[in-house]
Amino acid sequence: MCAALFRRDAAPLTAWQIVVWWELRRMPYSLIVGATGIVTCTVMVIVSMITDRLIGVPIGMPDPPVFALLGIFVYGIMANMLYTAGWIVELVLAGAWDIRPRNFARVAFGLGLLGSVCLTLMPALFTLVVAAVQVSAVKLGVQGIVGAVGE
Repeated sequence: MCAALFRRDAAPLTAWQIVVWWELRRMPYSLIVGATGIVTCTVMVIVSMITDRLIGVPIGMPDPPVFALLGIFVYGIMANMLYTAGWIVELVLAGAWDIRPRNFARVAFGLGLLGSVCLTLMPALFTLVVAAVQVSAVKLGVQGIVGAVGE
């Protein structure tokens, strides 16, 4: 499955073939990035519940929480717009400039997928770091850091 996701036996000759190659990979891309998003959301909810219990501040949970749903929706739209840019760039290279790099699509897809997964994980990582600092500050009696977050 993974090898097939990156396979491109011959350079497409037409614009239609370029678009089809990319669009056949949109669903796997979306599923991978979506699964990563579920991990991120789960981490953030768990961290917010733990920090709310430990220090009274739900770190990682927007106020009001409905903003989280709005953020997920906007992120999904932006991720798909950037995905579409992959085949648009390839069409521009092939059509306007008559450049057909042999591995462009595979490399662009792979790097785009890796970048999307990393970007999707960043909020969870950031939340974990901020929560660790805040909980440590409270445990050490440093009120200035938590006061800024809690107020």
